[in-house]
Amino acid sequence: VGQPELIALEKSLKAAMVPAGTARE
Repeated sequence: VGQPELIALEKSLKAAMVPAGTARE
């Protein structure tokens, strides 16, 4: 896995976690 792929994966994970976190409140 290349570095750009890791960064993209991290961004998609964070993007998925933020709406879940806000919906929980």
